[in-house]
Amino acid sequence: IGIGYFNWAFGLLMLVLLGVIVLVMPLLSVAVNGRREFQARQVQRTFYTQLTDAVLGLGDWLISGRRHDFLAQQDAPIDEIAKLRRADHHFQWWRNFAIQFIFGAAVILLVWWAGVMFTHNQAEANWVAAFGLALFPTVEPFADMSQGVSEWPVYQDSIKRVNALDENEPEQVAQTTIGDLTELKLDHVKFTYPGAAREVIDDLSLTLHPGEKLALLGPSGTGKSTLLKLMLGDETPTSGQITLNGEPIARLQDQRAQLFGVLDQQPYLFNTTVMNNVRLGNLNASDEKVMAAVKAVELDDLITRLPAGYQTQVQEAGSRFSGGERQRLSLARILLQDAPIIILDEPTVSLDPITEQHLLDTVFDVLHDKTIIWVTHHLAGINHVDQVRFIEDGHFDMQGTPAELYRDNPRFQSLYNLDRGR
Repeated sequence: IGIGYFNWAFGLLMLVLLGVIVLVMPLLSVAVNGRREFQARQVQRTFYTQLTDAVLGLGDWLISGRRHDFLAQQDAPIDEIAKLRRADHHFQWWRNFAIQFIFGAAVILLVWWAGVMFTHNQAEANWVAAFGLALFPTVEPFADMSQGVSEWPVYQDSIKRVNALDENEPEQVAQTTIGDLTELKLDHVKFTYPGAAREVIDDLSLTLHPGEKLALLGPSGTGKSTLLKLMLGDETPTSGQITLNGEPIARLQDQRAQLFGVLDQQPYLFNTTVMNNVRLGNLNASDEKVMAAVKAVELDDLITRLPAGYQTQVQEAGSRFSGGERQRLSLARILLQDAPIIILDEPTVSLDPITEQHLLDTVFDVLHDKTIIWVTHHLAGINHVDQVRFIEDGHFDMQGTPAELYRDNPRFQSLYNLDRGR
């Protein structure tokens, strides 16, 4: 506009040159490089998932003698990502070169025009020339803008989610203090994940009285983990209600640590002492109470034989101990927590059968007065529970006591006998 004040034709020429940098180059970047950026990100996400699965099963690859297959499986996505990155860098180099060239041409033309236009007034010519030189530092943000715009397709889903967020403060659910626990109740609970077409949980009803033991069984993907999230309050039912002592779970989140204890497949032990790890269940517990909890889970002999005893460092993720020992330390932590409801999320999945049976016996013995919800894939230790529920396609397919199901249900009989190698 300033240049056009003196000469509209030259001002229009500068507008075209800068328009190429500010508008044409970003649009060209989206058209040419946006698809490549999106494709590279998709390949990278798939590769991360595949690599995680492969690393978690690394022992199986090595035991089966397929080391070279494991390495070859990672080569293809790495090569594809490298190819896309090379093309991306090649395009960026030429685009930045074009921007620099056009910008340089614009500055040179501006200085030349100032010299021709203001030959009669050297002071004015100097001001215009200085303005032209001041344009040099602005080339970097213009070049970066083109790169930023080219990455828009990668983040468009995130942008949509952010723009769709409600600007209002989230509604705070009034919290309630619960007294003595009487029962956990699911009343016609349904749940569907946002955007999903199929209901994960389909009209489940269940009542658990204090001290009752429940086994939840079923194939992977049938809703067991989702049901646990609903019970803990991590997810909210699409319809129906989950209550403790008549109070909705959402109103009890401030007390969750006092109501629920969780022992899952990979309980985490921190790189500190045995004493500190167990005391996480109750930070106010005395050393004597920690030792009593360790004794209850039958680890006291092992711990006292260690050179540093209860001050032994468990090392990162508890690598100082075996899988069964780590589970027992975590169980001692739950004993100190003293929550009335205990969730066992396949805690024995990585253990050998003998260790599994011994651990299950210990768990149900030391938690005999607790309400237990045990998620499992097979029937070892099933006689410890009061009722069994099979989840399939989001609803209970079989339910009853272990004795009733074994007597009356051929499918349960088949699974029970199969689990014992009969």
